[in-house]
Amino acid sequence: MAKVVLDGEALARLAGIRETAVVCDAAGRAVGYFQPLTPPTGKGKDGTEPPFSEEAIERFRQQRRGRPLAEVLADLERLA
Repeated sequence: MAKVVLDGEALARLAGIRETAVVCDAAGRAVGYFQPLTPPTGKGKDGTEPPFSEEAIERFRQQRRGRPLAEVLADLERLA
């Protein structure tokens, strides 16, 4: 991967960006993308909140409903 060292002014302009941004030259032509290393606010890698709380996920784990994988695969083989 190539490495580009930014001067203070360019770095300051990118400092507040929290999502992927298009980097353009003075004429407005896209020359690349900037992806900040720190994620936006939120819990997920992309800054989004997960749809379930940790407590709900733990409840789902405890329920243990469903069928064994071997049974599901046998049913799928019969359908084929």
